[in-house]
Amino acid sequence: MSPGGLSRRNFLAISLIETALVGAIVVGLVYSWYPGNYLSLFDARYKVFGFVVLLLLLGPVLGVFLYKPDQDAYVNDLSVIYLVRFCVVLVGLHLAYSQRPVLVVFSVDRFVVVQAHQIALKQVPPSIVEEIRGAVVPPLIAAKKLSENNLDLLLEVMGGGMDIEYRPSQYESFKYQKNVFYDRMCRQAASESYRKVSYEAHCDQVRVPLVYQGERFATAVFDSKESEIETILLRNPW
Repeated sequence: MSPGGLSRRNFLAISLIETALVGAIVVGLVYSWYPGNYLSLFDARYKVFGFVVLLLLLGPVLGVFLYKPDQDAYVNDLSVIYLVRFCVVLVGLHLAYSQRPVLVVFSVDRFVVVQAHQIALKQVPPSIVEEIRGAVVPPLIAAKKLSENNLDLLLEVMGGGMDIEYRPSQYESFKYQKNVFYDRMCRQAASESYRKVSYEAHCDQVRVPLVYQGERFATAVFDSKESEIETILLRNPW
């Protein structure tokens, strides 16, 4: 018998149910932090699967494997196992939350996915923070170019410092750079005369290079009518 008079079989059943509940909570949180296309973009499905397997190993499997008729000794073993398991859950959730995508920034000629750990949210303009809080998916914003008068900052960026997409002081609403976006991204698709009439009418869908996790690349399909990213293709835009 196991602690509390439970047999090995009963302990396994209870532990599996408990693991299923914890796993369901983890899956729900991760799916909310990595919505839609971002689940595949950040390989979140595979990470969640590996995490659930780890929970099974550190719960039901290891608990049954170390089963002992001596209840006191078994309780000590289970205490250590579940303490380690609790720490694994906390660390895993912390990493997933801190690396979640919070913004997509239009920067010069590309979209850049900015993760939570890459910027200080306290430095983000209040209007952009409101967009983040009210959005189901990371909102699309824009980054202003650095002023030519700010030579120190320009030299810092040229020397390998943070680029404008990671500088909250440069953030502004995408609507302020919408014409700039169409002018750059539709240049090859539309004639000069047609672009003067309507960017959106000619460029229903615009394929834009997407940068994420520093130096990984994909292709974002931008819906001009809705002014949002319709889908993300896991292919190099160049």
